[in-house]
Amino acid sequence: MAGTLALRRVELQLPEDDGSPRAFPFSVSALPGLDALDFGGPVCCFVGENGSGKSTLMEALAIATGLPTVGTVSASRDRSLEAQGRLARCLKLVWNRRTHRGFFLRAEDFFGFARRLVEMRVDFEEELQEIDETYRERSELARTLAKGPANRSLGEMEGRYGRDLDANSHGESFLKLFQSRLVPGGLYLLDEPEAALSPQSQLAFLAMIKDSVDDGGQFLIATHSPILMAIPGATIYSFDERPVEAMQFEDLEHVTLMREFLAAPERFLRHLWTEGDGADEDDGLEPPWGPMTKKRPSWRDILWTPIYDFVDGRWGTRGLRLFAISIGLVVVTVALWGWRPWKKAFASWYGKRGR
Repeated sequence: MAGTLALRRVELQLPEDDGSPRAFPFSVSALPGLDALDFGGPVCCFVGENGSGKSTLMEALAIATGLPTVGTVSASRDRSLEAQGRLARCLKLVWNRRTHRGFFLRAEDFFGFARRLVEMRVDFEEELQEIDETYRERSELARTLAKGPANRSLGEMEGRYGRDLDANSHGESFLKLFQSRLVPGGLYLLDEPEAALSPQSQLAFLAMIKDSVDDGGQFLIATHSPILMAIPGATIYSFDERPVEAMQFEDLEHVTLMREFLAAPERFLRHLWTEGDGADEDDGLEPPWGPMTKKRPSWRDILWTPIYDFVDGRWGTRGLRLFAISIGLVVVTVALWGWRPWKKAFASWYGKRGR
C-alpha cells in the first residue's frame, strides 16, 4: 500500500534559534526537535491535547500542498492562516507522486459551508420566482431560456449535495458532503472531522475512508477520536510527546483514559462532581491526577484508590502506578524512621478501638 501513497514524508527546516522569544507558530512546543514525519501507510493520525500543535501543522500542510479547502477560501489565501503560512515555507514535502486531487477540511468550515449551500439554494429559488413574475406575459420558451442558468446551477448543486442538506442532521450532511468530494487517488487533510459525527456516524465515516484508500486515497487526520485512531494500519503521531513520535494505539493516553472512564465512570466522577445541587467549581473536567486538572490528589486518593480499584476488579496501569507510589512512600518512611512509629500508631489505634 505504501507504493500508492502520494505524500511520503514531510521535513521541517525551522529557523535557527537566536535566543530571542519565538513567535507563533514557531512557539508551539511540538515543533522544536521535530525534524520529519514519515507516512508509512495511507492513513496517518495526529493526536494530542488542545494546543499541542497538531492542527497548526495540518493547516501548514494544507498551504504547502496547495489543496483546495472545503467550505471557505483556500488555506493559502486565508488571512487568518498567515502565521501557518510562515510555517508552511519551512516544510519540505517528499512526494511519491505529486497530486492536486483531494482537499483540506476543518470541522468548523463544514458548518459554514452547509449554511452557505442553503442560502445559495434559496437565492436560486427566489431568482426563478422573479423570472416567472417578470416573464409572465412572455412565451414559455422565453421563460425557459431565462431560467436556464439558475436551473442548471441549482440542479448541479442538488445533484452533488442532495436536495435538502439542511434537512439532515449535521452528521448526515457531513457524510454526504464528504462522499461527494472523494476522488480516486486523492490526498485528504482532515482537522478533527469527528466534531460533526456521532460514534455511529464515525463508523460510517471509517467505511468511506476504507473505500477511498482502496481507490488509492491517502488521509492525514488530526483527531481526538479513539474510533478514528483505531483505523487498522494507521500511523499515529503523538504531539504530546517531546519530540513528536509514532505510538501504538494501545499506548495512547487518549485510548487509556477513555477505556478506563467507560469501564468505571464513578471512579472519575467522584472527584469531579459533588453530591447535591451542582458541580464543585474548583474541580476540572479531567480525573484528579490528569494533566489539565487544577486539583491535586489527596494522600488518601494516592494510598487508597489502588486498593479500591483492586477490590472492584478495575486494576489498570493507573492503579499500578499509584500502588507503586504507595509502596514507595512506605519504604521511604521505614528507611527514615524505622518500624517503631508504625507499631506505636497501630498500638494506639488498636487500644482506642478496644475501649
